[in-house]
Amino acid sequence: MEVEVLKDSLLLALLLVCAYTDVRERRIYNVLTYPVMAAGVLMSIPEGGWFIVSSFGGLLMGAAVFLPFVWMGGMGLGDVKLLAAVGAVKGFPFVVSAAICTALVGGVMAVGLMLLRGETKKTLRRSGELVASFFGGRKRRRVADVPLAETVPYGVAIALGTICARFTRWPF
Repeated sequence: MEVEVLKDSLLLALLLVCAYTDVRERRIYNVLTYPVMAAGVLMSIPEGGWFIVSSFGGLLMGAAVFLPFVWMGGMGLGDVKLLAAVGAVKGFPFVVSAAICTALVGGVMAVGLMLLRGETKKTLRRSGELVASFFGGRKRRRVADVPLAETVPYGVAIALGTICARFTRWPF
């Protein structure tokens, strides 16, 4: 039980710092995510067997969930590494819940920011470009080429989605 409290504390600290840096700079730093990935896997070793597999599986699943969005140019690699760190710490079943909750929170954030900024047409056009780039219809854009004021700090969505998944145990 003490290991679980340590894991939750480590994860909460990571999520809070990454959400802060993502809001301020639109960056999630490797110096934060990589050590937590390693710590998550290392903390699963004393628990043995399934926990080690779950930690590695969570790390891989966390990374895999967002890679298509990075490839399309709609998300940065920091978001991928943050969800991978969540998976490494909490394991495979949990990272699936966290990803679902994150998608819901991220969608609400994106729509809210779109309406707040008054950029509905521009956002819908860019969304269409992302989908077209996925199917090879257009050149992919880089997240770094988009002005900060037009981006969504998805680290916040990952933090809120992960916290939601932790306390609601939804859907798994």
